Amino acid sequence: MLNSVRHGCQTDKTVDMFKSRVFKVAIQDKCKELESEGTTPICLFSKVDACQKINALMLLNRNIENIELACVDVVDESGSTAKFNTKQEKT
Repeated sequence: MLNSVRHGCQTDKTVDMFKSRVFKVAIQDKCKELESEGTTPICLFSKVDACQKINALMLLNRNIENIELACVDVVDESGSTAKFNTKQEKT
């Protein structure tokens, strides 16, 4: 179902189902609630900016040390991968 939405091919049934699942609390609070119940939440955002904002909020709430890694996206026969270099200095 998420794949059909990603490709813009959702049905009326799919739209109605998503509308029924809208909640009125802050998304980071809902994620915490679901995680405390043992459920791993999946969030679908229409824009990259919205995804980046929730990622930043969720990381702030984790109370863990931030680690910045230099990364270069590469594509090979098996698909997209990321290569990390922990020794590269920040510029």
